[in-house]
Amino acid sequence: MDWGFQFHTALCSRLVEQYQFEAKWDKGPNLKSFYPANDPNKTYRTDERTRKMKKPRLLLVDDEIHFTENLEKLLSRRGYDVTAVNDGNTALGIIQEREFDVVVLDQKMPGLDGIATLKELKKRNENLEVIILTGHGTAQSGISGLQLGAYDYVSKPITLANLEERISQAFDRKLLREQNASANRRR
Repeated sequence: MDWGFQFHTALCSRLVEQYQFEAKWDKGPNLKSFYPANDPNKTYRTDERTRKMKKPRLLLVDDEIHFTENLEKLLSRRGYDVTAVNDGNTALGIIQEREFDVVVLDQKMPGLDGIATLKELKKRNENLEVIILTGHGTAQSGISGLQLGAYDYVSKPITLANLEERISQAFDRKLLREQNASANRRR
């Protein structure tokens, strides 16, 4: 066997291990960004705003275990700090232990449903932004969720890019609220 070939193979294997990239495609075939798999906190993007942007801490609450596991993996790879739980009671318990910026909450769950969980979440932390996801929603349940303080109400299926945009918007709203509260305290 050729030593040059072995060296090349070993070098390529090491580079692949060290610099695994996940490509994210935005509009069409233009590659817009790379996310190194070994360092999800580094983001290489074309726009300055995204390089400086802090990713929100997310709590995913959905009774569909495979859905939460897959969504947790996808969002974690994109640099989010994600915690996934499968019912409302567990979500209420974990929110006492950790701080979150945005909650992605399923509406229809056994036990404590999404609307009841939303009410309790807002009682415990009114600054928490909540996005309700549902595959079984009606216009009335969406309106009641928004009236109770949900940031947004969206139907499944949703694309990952659309969900990330909504998470980003909810996080921006939370940051703006915190800045306003801080400015009011200084007065």
